[in-house]
Amino acid sequence: MALNLKKIFGKKDAQKLEKKSAKKADGVKIAKSGKTRSAKVKSQVAKKPSAVIYKALKRIVVSEKTTDLNERGQYTFLVAKSANKNQIKQAIQDLYGVNVDRVRTINLPGKPRTFRGHRGWRHGLENGSKKAIVSLATGEKIEILPR
Repeated sequence: MALNLKKIFGKKDAQKLEKKSAKKADGVKIAKSGKTRSAKVKSQVAKKPSAVIYKALKRIVVSEKTTDLNERGQYTFLVAKSANKNQIKQAIQDLYGVNVDRVRTINLPGKPRTFRGHRGWRHGLENGSKKAIVSLATGEKIEILPR
């Protein structure tokens, strides 16, 4: 359902709004044929660094168990709780330049904590976290600790 901007804002204001919305398309050209719109055609623009990397990945986990997994081509990362498997996969591919085969995620619950508060001892939970185990394609490696 298309809005008729000319009826709402007047002819001049509608043209300004259409120009602004065309600028917001950001590298996407829309081919028009008569009254109907055809499919969107992407222009050949260099890819910008993804903001998904900074939102999804927190840090890599280095432990005895994860170093054993690294030998099998699996790497463990702490990720944002809101990140899904596709975002994690895209972030690792953009950051390290490797092909990711599989992503498995684990939601870790918060640990119970007791602390002395203003009104006596308080019981509660730490914030939980989310962990992702990423399997790479055969022959691919991520260098965790530079030598």
